Amino acid sequence: MEVVTGATGSVLTKVGALLQDEYIRQQGVQKDVESLQKELFFMRAALCKVAVVPAEQLDEQVKAWASNVKDLSYDMEDAVDTFTVRVTASKDHGRSRIAGMGKWDRFTARRELADMIAEMKDLTMQVADLRDRYKLDDISVMNTTEQVQEVKEVVSRNFQLWIWWRQCISYRIREVWAGWHRGVSGFILAATGSREIPTPSLGSINGMEDDSARMRDDMKELHDWLNKKNKGGVLYVIGDEGVGKTTVAKYLYHKFGHLFDRRAIVMASSWGHDDKAIVDKIKKQLRLDLKRPTAGETSLRLLLLIDGVESEDTWEKIEEALFKSKLLPAGSHSKTIVTTRHSAVASAWKKENGDLKHPQTAGETEEAKCIFMQALGESTRGDEAEDNIPPRVWEMCAKQPVATIAMAGYAACNRGKSQDAWREVCNKLLPESVKELTRGDIPRVLSHCYRDMSAELETCFLYLSMFKKESSVSRKHLARRWIAEGFVGEKPGRSVEEVADGYFDQLVSRKLVQPVGTSKNGKVMNCQVYGMVHDFIVSQASQENLVTVAGGDSPSPPPNGKVRRLSLSIPASPDEEDPGAGKNMPHVRSLAVFTARKPTSTLPAQRLPSALLSSPIIQVLDLQGCKGVKVTKRHMEVICKMFLLKYLSLRRTIIEAIGRNIERLKNLETLDVRETKVQSLPDTIWKLQKLVNILGGNKKKKFEPLQLKLPADAKAKNHPCKPDGVTMKALRVLSGIEMTPNLARCLERLTNLRKLAIYKVSDTESNKLELFRLGYLRTLVIIAGGEANIDELLSSHDIQASSLTSLADLRLCGKLEEVPTWIQELTDLTKLTLPITVLTNRELLAKLANMKKLFSLTFSTPTTLAPAPAPVGTSTTENNFEEIIFYSEGFANLKLLEFIAPLIQPLSFLDNAMSQLERIHLHFTNFQGLHGIHNLRRLQEVHIEVKYDADDFTTSMLRNLLESAMQDDAKAPRITRDWFD
Repeated sequence: MEVVTGATGSVLTKVGALLQDEYIRQQGVQKDVESLQKELFFMRAALCKVAVVPAEQLDEQVKAWASNVKDLSYDMEDAVDTFTVRVTASKDHGRSRIAGMGKWDRFTARRELADMIAEMKDLTMQVADLRDRYKLDDISVMNTTEQVQEVKEVVSRNFQLWIWWRQCISYRIREVWAGWHRGVSGFILAATGSREIPTPSLGSINGMEDDSARMRDDMKELHDWLNKKNKGGVLYVIGDEGVGKTTVAKYLYHKFGHLFDRRAIVMASSWGHDDKAIVDKIKKQLRLDLKRPTAGETSLRLLLLIDGVESEDTWEKIEEALFKSKLLPAGSHSKTIVTTRHSAVASAWKKENGDLKHPQTAGETEEAKCIFMQALGESTRGDEAEDNIPPRVWEMCAKQPVATIAMAGYAACNRGKSQDAWREVCNKLLPESVKELTRGDIPRVLSHCYRDMSAELETCFLYLSMFKKESSVSRKHLARRWIAEGFVGEKPGRSVEEVADGYFDQLVSRKLVQPVGTSKNGKVMNCQVYGMVHDFIVSQASQENLVTVAGGDSPSPPPNGKVRRLSLSIPASPDEEDPGAGKNMPHVRSLAVFTARKPTSTLPAQRLPSALLSSPIIQVLDLQGCKGVKVTKRHMEVICKMFLLKYLSLRRTIIEAIGRNIERLKNLETLDVRETKVQSLPDTIWKLQKLVNILGGNKKKKFEPLQLKLPADAKAKNHPCKPDGVTMKALRVLSGIEMTPNLARCLERLTNLRKLAIYKVSDTESNKLELFRLGYLRTLVIIAGGEANIDELLSSHDIQASSLTSLADLRLCGKLEEVPTWIQELTDLTKLTLPITVLTNRELLAKLANMKKLFSLTFSTPTTLAPAPAPVGTSTTENNFEEIIFYSEGFANLKLLEFIAPLIQPLSFLDNAMSQLERIHLHFTNFQGLHGIHNLRRLQEVHIEVKYDADDFTTSMLRNLLESAMQDDAKAPRITRDWFD
């Protein structure tokens, strides 16, 4: 909504709160504040009215007026927030020995605020005069009755809320005010509505990439080139942006990857001209010593995909590091696929070396139709929309795949359009006299798709410009940021988290972001924004003054006004120019920082420049992109003075402790210290009553996860174990913690807690009953590293399935011999993870098969690759392992089956077994066989991850399995293999 209304909504909330200030009432400023509120309400309604008019139909004066109003609202919010910070700081000062100084600071701040409110009132009146002078209210460029009704509803709601607000002030009902505050960003949602879009299935996330590439007629030559095992070379895929270079390259990489001993893929475009970073990424994936390769390593066949090489010079340096090393000598049979927009990159092409140039051009009309229909099918539940879509929609996009896919997403969200409406859309994008779109027309297509979104979704979409081009953005990470920014509000019957989740799904279904990976509940886990789409949102976000991007390869144009949200890439070298220099930092409300490198044995850790933290009104601070950057004690002192901070992520930074002064961050909602050295939180953490998410620990740590310890001393002030110490009532996610007896007893009071992830249980006997009385949990994760035994924790006869009726996701990782009966009675579970040792019970699978809602089932060892003995009842003699058999029927809704263990027994699937299974994931060192996958009628993919030092039997078995997958059988599942160390 912020793209449309600026900060008018949040300013209304904050200005209204000022009426509770005693000084404001005493000084006679109350009438000015009330008048200011009233004007802001109608300005907000007018901005909503402007928003429903197509941008190209708006008069320039109207655009300028709307821009001025939004800028004014931001300035107002800055002023109010600065006042809040000063008063909060003076209260802290007042608790010190110089108490009088604190009172003087508060008096001064309030006096300045009174003057500021008077000035704000004058400015709003000037803006109102401009509105009347240019007859903004006479705008009547409404295309449909629906748009007119939308504006009426928005204005009506504004007026009703104004009346309600007056009642709240009259009676000074703080509770009512708090309720309105929670819903202020959601009331327009109810007026405009939002469309629910289905989420793609497990198989559709990566499927389109393969199918669209397979359609091309010129693929045979590329197939033959990769099939030649006795010759190496480089394949140069050259073409303009958006013609499908990456799609073709990834298709070849996955299709023929099994023919090579090791492979690596790197998005060079994400690193620009930093050839060292590109080579480091390749080294990490290959896990080979390029300087001192062994004799066995030099004989390995490698497949490399380097996507988006920016210049000839960069490619020459990569070649020098990789192809002129002892690892890849002359005559090597390894192959490399390079994609680039620059033909000069292929100047090193030599036919005698086995090199091949492939000019990539856009496909023809029939291919465009196939891509369009497939993308449309992924975003809809049926084909009811196809009959109304005229062929011209994909015919005009034939040469521009980006436009084809974007229009398919647009069609999926406009399934009720008539043929006449579609003709109007086509004529708007391209005159009838012109047959096809050109590359220069793509921004117009993207703009059309963007304008079709609701105001809230527009804002959420443009916010993706805060992240680096082609970076993988986590669904949960993005949703938490949206919520902290105030872009997402509650809806009737839906929590704010559920609304944010729905927005993410809508962006995926609109095909404006690319899905990356799926979680165990079938939802898209991450997304990426590629090339031209990212350039579009960076430009659009800059125009709206929503986000400013500094540094990196895709900086935004210089901002017209003050910087409100800043995405900053710190240069790798201190000698390089600081991209943050010259920026108007005091008004920054959100800051995301990225670094170009991480520390190594030769590169010390970078220090975060203190100047980046100079804005006192920051609400979102995300340092997750600063992997390996040192956050000092001084930095934390500055951060803990950001009294308005709602979101703080220190993930993957170098930080060892969180100080007690974190209690100052009264508005903090998310604290993320995952994958850091922080192992405990101070007792003052209990004072942060608005905390929703505490994320800590490191489950990726080999053999035993690192956990975060919460203060458990009941003597601490505000501790939840005290009768009057019920704090953190808003807490919903508590992840990566060590469970202690005191803490277990306290959790029962945190009735909003929905996810609990435990990385260590210090006393299983004391924690047993308290832990399994948390009937409001939706997700429970217990990870016990090493040889930790969780049998005792789960084996109590007093634990009843009826006490965990809300549980949908249960993950148990530890030593467990027998699955308790109460787990088998959790009929509403959709995700279940169990230790692989439980498979010694032959009757277990038959019991689990009756869990009709189960979506994913995982069997794993206590740690991903910790040495573990063979399951009881099996022999370690080759070819003498007891089979795991999945019988007919049962597992009615299971779509994902995973085995993660050093040793996996033979797996067999009988006819009609797992009728809905779409994906099998196997992660192992040694594996004894996979049989009957042809009986899995809906199976789309088998993803295999195998350790480099797998035994000969496993290697031979995998080779046969992968070669069988090479048959051109459209119904056969795709089988992919990756290596790990």
